[in-house]
Amino acid sequence: MIPDGVAEVYPAARMQVSLLYHGETRRASGAYHDLVSFRVGAPLDADRLRAGLDEAARRHDVLRTSFDVDGRDEPVQLLWRSATIPLEVAELRAADPAGQDAEIERFMAEEKRRPFDLARPPLVRFFAHRRDERSFHFTLSTHHAILDGWSVASLFTELLTGYLSGSLEPPPRSRYRTFVELEREAKGDPEARRFWAELAGSAARCCLAGPPSGADADIEVALHDVPAPVAEGVLRAASRVGVPVKTVLLAAHLHVLGHLAGQRRATGGVVVHGRPEELDADRVLGLFLNVVPVCVDAAPATWEDMVRAVFDAELDLLPYRRYPGAEIRKLAPSRPLFDTLFNYIEFHAYRGLDRFGVAVTDERALEETDFPFVVEVERPAGAPAFLLRLMYDRGRVAPELVDRVVRSLLAALGEIAGDVTAAPAPPAGEAAVPTPPAEESQPAPARDASGELETTLLRIFQDVLEEAPIGVDEDFFDLGGDSLLAMRVVARVRAAVGVDLPMGVLFDRPTVAALAELVHGRLT
Repeated sequence: MIPDGVAEVYPAARMQVSLLYHGETRRASGAYHDLVSFRVGAPLDADRLRAGLDEAARRHDVLRTSFDVDGRDEPVQLLWRSATIPLEVAELRAADPAGQDAEIERFMAEEKRRPFDLARPPLVRFFAHRRDERSFHFTLSTHHAILDGWSVASLFTELLTGYLSGSLEPPPRSRYRTFVELEREAKGDPEARRFWAELAGSAARCCLAGPPSGADADIEVALHDVPAPVAEGVLRAASRVGVPVKTVLLAAHLHVLGHLAGQRRATGGVVVHGRPEELDADRVLGLFLNVVPVCVDAAPATWEDMVRAVFDAELDLLPYRRYPGAEIRKLAPSRPLFDTLFNYIEFHAYRGLDRFGVAVTDERALEETDFPFVVEVERPAGAPAFLLRLMYDRGRVAPELVDRVVRSLLAALGEIAGDVTAAPAPPAGEAAVPTPPAEESQPAPARDASGELETTLLRIFQDVLEEAPIGVDEDFFDLGGDSLLAMRVVARVRAAVGVDLPMGVLFDRPTVAALAELVHGRLT
């Protein structure tokens, strides 16, 4: 039954499903509960800000969106006719600058632990901390399932443009729902499946992280500035070769990844976007991201050869970039294919604030991921500078390895900046990190179900995974299970035996036998 006040119901995108699942299973750590904050060099007018938030809710579907994840084979998003975005205002004028900074840090840490109710919109909250008569700190708190980084920048720019000028462009004519429909078309495209099956089947596994320990992720963030002469040289190299600067940075990353993993061909996960090719799509808010593998020769004759190979790989995957990453990973004969993620960040939207002559500075962010190792390169909009941001799970990635990645990446960028036509320097002599063995190397012997409950659960596993026979001791995720399929198992167990299970139950009990033991305890 559709609740009163809901205008539309449509499926969640696959990345939305993944973030909802991991966010709920790691709720205590605030996974995928993102906070972004800026200092705005203008007086605070709370009424004007609230009016802008009301207008934003009318203009953008995702700001009126909630999710229904309970008891369904596939989560859906509910688009409500209206929603009120909350704005809380706090006074910091009595504190000195250091005290103000400390209070904002304390507030952000506390807010990250305050979860959203996925069933009720909006999945955003705003906060304004007045520092003095001429400035305030403006903070967005959101579930990552509704806003990617580009959308956050677009939303901040739109809100502050309206706040400072009193006028806005007309609402975008494109809609987020269009992307969801395009993604579902891509999922059913045999040509897209064939492309990714060939790539996944021939790619070399490149994994740096240790195996999952079962403990909650312990995420650490390391920040490093790329020296200005190197950053400027990288920009010149991109211009000389005729490629986007992201391609040059990705080439350096894959070269380092291949060396550290001891592979001549390097495979790494890369964040791509799938925004529709239609008018105003760049202004639509939503989560348009996907994670796909890129595989290239990591030992080229010259850096220019490496950069061009990466650019060709990016062009090849472009028509198929919306094919869900979770489906690509199932096509790999050995899993995981990669465990390191690369993301390039440059949000041009912020340039729209330059014309107001108002300083928007002191950016702060709290984010988290379910990948054990993420390498991000951020370029402030239009600036000849880069910031390296490495996020890693200390339980799976040693700080010493992170240091090696930073040293190697800065060295590679320095070589490219010096002469992109030169050959990469020989490795410094440090030993490669052995790629952990594939998860599927030695499947456990299949054991038949015993009793009615195990038989019922075994049938659910087989139906959801579309695989038979399955032994009751085989791991759901080793068999190709993912976040969407895990949700389906939970929904079908509820329908079959009347037991409500937590969304992340299969992380702790990934086999039929282990799940049957838990369900039996709930029934007795």
